[in-house]
Amino acid sequence: MPGMSFMRMRAELTEFWSREPISDPDLVQRIIEYYSSSGIPFPDVKAVDPPRGVWDIYLPEDVVQEFDRRGAREFELEAVERYFRVRFLGER
Repeated sequence: MPGMSFMRMRAELTEFWSREPISDPDLVQRIIEYYSSSGIPFPDVKAVDPPRGVWDIYLPEDVVQEFDRRGAREFELEAVERYFRVRFLGER
């Protein structure tokens, strides 16, 4: 199986409805990996400012390129039976 390339993205993760920051690294990791069907583990998220919900996350390179192509700066998703907002902070 070929290796998967990942890119680091600085992002703010918050609860969708309350906008409370996500400060738990295990939850952030599960959110990022939730839809992955690759079977390849993602690199661990890195804390930047957990009380503000700011993390360095690692996404597959093709996903990041698609976000760039679309000019996407944030997205919402449902994962682990909750809703979240991921907002890219523009630092890589």
